[in-house]
Amino acid sequence: MTTHEPQHSDSEDVTTKTTDIQRDMYRLLAAIFASEHFPHEPDDTEDPLGLAQLASQFEDDEIRRLLGTIAAAVQPTLIGDTGIANFPCGLLTEASVMRHLTVREACDKAVHAKTIVTDVELDGRRAVRRLPIMLLEGVAPNGEGWTARLELVPLARLLAGL
Repeated sequence: MTTHEPQHSDSEDVTTKTTDIQRDMYRLLAAIFASEHFPHEPDDTEDPLGLAQLASQFEDDEIRRLLGTIAAAVQPTLIGDTGIANFPCGLLTEASVMRHLTVREACDKAVHAKTIVTDVELDGRRAVRRLPIMLLEGVAPNGEGWTARLELVPLARLLAGL
């Protein structure tokens, strides 16, 4: 007896992948925006439920995981679509030269970054920017360091329109 798997069209696969990318982008933004209201210090008097331990244990890893998942999923969709691939979504500094960071470069940098910083310190307090920015740093194959400032809102707007 032969069983047949349901046939899926390429367009269904692309739609599913696009939905997954958009869902993960939403999750990334939600995590970053929620971070502002989450206690982060164990002795925070505004943490009666002891949630600071959860934030310190999982927040950075979850944000990095989501960014990596999005980057890995978006990269194949960029093949042949120079409009999306070359869309500016931040700034890139390589070899002391600053220029626009494209979506293609952002995906590559997110996958290869040695460090990813998702928020900033202001006056000793952790603060998340209203327009979330991720700072990525790494080393190019030639040994030179690079820094990327990834602006998540323009990237999210682009991905929402896929």
